[in-house]
Formats: sequence, structure tokens, C-alpha cells
Amino acid sequence: MHYQTLYHITKTLHNDHLVTDKTLKHLLASVGNALEVSHGCLMTFYNNGDVNQIFVLGADNDTEGRNREMWRCLVDQGLVGYVYYSDRSVVIRDIDNDPRWACLTETDLMPNQGSAVGIPLEQNGAVYAVMLYMHEAIDYFGTAQTDFLAEIKEVASTALANTYHTQQEATKTFDTRYEAIFEHTPVPVLLTDDDGMIIDANFKASDFLGFSRNVLRTIHMQDINILDTSSVHHITDEEQFFPTNTYDIDGNNIPTLIRARRVRLDDKEYIEWVLQDISVQHELEQLRRDLTAMVYHDLRGPMGSIHMAITKLSQILADHENPAVIKILNLGLRSTQQVSRLIEALLDIQRLENGSTILDKRATEMHEILADAFLLVQPIADHASINFQMDISQVPEVSIDADMIKRVVINLMENAVKYTPTGSEVTLKATDVGQHIQITVSDTGPGIPPEMLDSIFNKFSRVKYQNAPKGIGLGLAFCRLAVEAHGGNIWVESDGQNGSDFIFTIPLDFTHDTNLPDTAEITAITNEDEQLATTA
Repeated sequence: MHYQTLYHITKTLHNDHLVTDKTLKHLLASVGNALEVSHGCLMTFYNNGDVNQIFVLGADNDTEGRNREMWRCLVDQGLVGYVYYSDRSVVIRDIDNDPRWACLTETDLMPNQGSAVGIPLEQNGAVYAVMLYMHEAIDYFGTAQTDFLAEIKEVASTALANTYHTQQEATKTFDTRYEAIFEHTPVPVLLTDDDGMIIDANFKASDFLGFSRNVLRTIHMQDINILDTSSVHHITDEEQFFPTNTYDIDGNNIPTLIRARRVRLDDKEYIEWVLQDISVQHELEQLRRDLTAMVYHDLRGPMGSIHMAITKLSQILADHENPAVIKILNLGLRSTQQVSRLIEALLDIQRLENGSTILDKRATEMHEILADAFLLVQPIADHASINFQMDISQVPEVSIDADMIKRVVINLMENAVKYTPTGSEVTLKATDVGQHIQITVSDTGPGIPPEMLDSIFNKFSRVKYQNAPKGIGLGLAFCRLAVEAHGGNIWVESDGQNGSDFIFTIPLDFTHDTNLPDTAEITAITNEDEQLATTA
């Protein structure tokens, strides 16, 4: 059995031109099967003695990562360290009574008692890896097992030596190519260590920041960038993106998008930071917002005037002999009201997204807000033959923008009416849940598909199914922003078949965000809009 395993391992190592993770895992598992053990690991090392990779019998990558410190203990205090530094195989007859076995945390990845053996694998005359196997029985690894492991050591070390030159040439080629790309790439690139100290910078980075390369090599990333140092240690080989702000030599604040990843050069690990100036994108986005706000404000005034004109005409022509005239005027009123609500929703969404969150926050009786909303939506429910139920037990007073929260409740209730079949029921419920007030609007409609539950509160998101009511999907986006502006949460619960529960909470101890614009300033803007609507 041992010789058959030895043959297959030799063939595998001979066929693999480079040592890969798959090769090492195969080696670990094959030897473990031949020895009839279920516990073991294989650790590879950098040239400086630091642990590189850890492969564990019967464990996936996540398990290996969570127990990395445990396996590292075997290097610092245990058998792996003895094997690595002595460059010879070591057998421990009884791990309970041998000081070379570290006292480790109990885990199902290794036995609590028994015996162990470790063998070194060499590459180019230096220890490249250590294989460790454990068995529950004392004195399990006898002459047959150690002779077999000696053969494995020779075969594996020979294969590693054959791949060393290939690996070195590949690494040298990669390093040379990377250096050329690093120097001449048209974007700023920095290299730092794990602590964020800048090791190198390309010419474009020097030009972008205004510092000489020699100066950059002596400073920390935090000196030129708004950077949370704790995030440095979470950067992996996979490229990660995050927006931040960078400061040049003159102290100018430059909006920047960073792409960060770990790279290995000259057998050392660095973090590569690619900086992208996104100032133009920021300016264009602000211009888009300003133009959008101007359009919304310009629409608001004329639409208010049209609505007011149709209202006056309805009063003047209330006794007109042709009933079609009244129907047409009523249609115009409903249409202008719908457009006005759309404009208000767009304005509110823009204000909330820009941080102008709370316009008129004051102590409010929540049950009064809910009762008013209920009465406003009741006629719509009656017209649709929907049975409206309300359960608003005594809820405490809360500090909110009453108009904003009332519109949240109205939006949710109107949506519930839209999606509920004729003759069915819609319920409005309010409860005191400790430090929050929880509002629930329940319908008996077709429900919401599971894949839509997370996106339904996004702008322009609509539930799509046959005969669904039409709309552009701004109401729920406004609800989310308004509730979050009050420090609350909003979500929907539905099984996709039997109705939906739209739920939001408002904290009782909500306080105004001091970073928001002054209330008087925002109110002045609102009043100015109303004056435009009146004078237009």
C-alpha cells in the first residue's frame, strides 16, 4: 500500500511543473490515507521563516483561517518548530508527556492524546514545508511509517528542487514586469507595508501629490489620505475599492477612489494603492443635482398655479348644466394633485439624500398622526370597497417631523389599497416596542416576490406581475429616506403569496443631527418655494 501511494505521489509531483495548492493538498491527503490517520497539516514557509500557507486534513479554507493562530503555536512552541529549525524528522511517542508538543486549544482537527510525527520538505537546500501527522494511539508511528515518510521526504524534496528554478525565473520575470508597469503606469500608485508606511511611489504619484518620491518614502498613508488604519489589515489579494479624500502638498482636498490589493515582490508582501482623482465626477454629480433641483422647483410653482386655477373654475362652474364639464375639471384636479405629489416626492428625496433631513421636528402625539392619515385614505379605500381596520393603542409622544411621517403612513396605506383585491382588508397598527414606536401596514394582496424584498425601497423600483398598478416607484424610496432620517428602520415582510406587512420604527429618543442644515435655513427655502408657487 505504501509503495503504491509513493508511486502515485511521485507521478503527481513529476507531472506538476509548479507546486500549487492542489499539489500540496493532494500530497497531504495521500500520505494521510497511506498512514491511516485522520489528523494532520502541511505548513509552507517564506524564506524568512514566516508561515505562508496552512493546509489541514479534513478542513476547508475558512476553518484553516480561524485556527491559524493555533497552528502557528506549533511553530513557535511545538513540533513543527523543532522540525523546521532542525531540518530533520521528529517522532513524538506520547504527546501528553513530551515537551516538544505544544499545549493547544481543544479542537476536532487534532487528537487530545496519542502520538505525532513531523517531516521537513526541502527546496533548494532550505526547508520549504513541514508535514505533521497525528494519531490517537500512543507510539503509533513505528519503523514502517517512518521509513515510508523518509521516502516521501526524498521524493517531495527532489520535486520541489526541480520546480525551484522555474519558480524563481517566473518570480523574477513577474517582478521585472511589475516594476516596469509600476514606473510607467499613467495613474498614481503607492506601495506600503502592513502598517501603512509608504515604501515606494511611482512618478505619477509624485506628480499627483506634489511630494518628491524621496519624501513620499518617509511618510505614512494617513499623512496624505483619510484612511482608517484598521482597514489596512483586511486588504487581501483581491482588489478592493473604496472612496476617500487625498491631500496634496498644498493641503488641497482631492476626492479619490482607491483600488487596493496585496502584492508579493522580492519574496515580501506589500499593499498596492492605485489612486484615481474623481473630482470631475463629483463636480458633474453636483451639477446634475443642482439642475435637477432647479427643474423640480420650476415645475412646482406652475403646477400649483394650474391646480389653483382648476379649483377656481370648479367653484365657478359648480352649477353648470353640462355634467361633463364637472367631470373634466375633477379629472384635471386629480391629475394636477398626482403631479404635485410626484414633484413633492422628488424634492423630498433630493433633500433627504443631500442631508437636509428634518424640516420641522417637534413633540407630536403619534396616534393623532395615524388617525389623520387613516381619515385621508379612508375615502380611497371606500371607493375600492376595501375594509379598513385601525389598531393604534396608546403610543407615547415622539419628536418627529409630523408632516413627513404622516406622508410616510399615507404612502404605505395608499399602496396597500392599490394592491389589495376588492372586498379584502387593510390594517394599520401601532405598538410601543421599548425604545421605539413600530408602525405596521398590512394588506391582503398578492404579496412581494422574495427577490424584491431588498430592493423595493430603491428609487424607481416596482413590483412586477400581471395587472400590477402602474407607477414610477418613488413613494417607497421617500418612505425609506424619511424614516432613516428620523433614525428609524423600514422593511417589508411577505411570503410572496399572501399579502405583505410594511413595517417601520421610529426611536423615542431621536435627536436632531447637528451636522444637518439649520432648521430655519431649510424652512426659509421651503417658504421661498411656496412663494414661487403663489406668485407664478
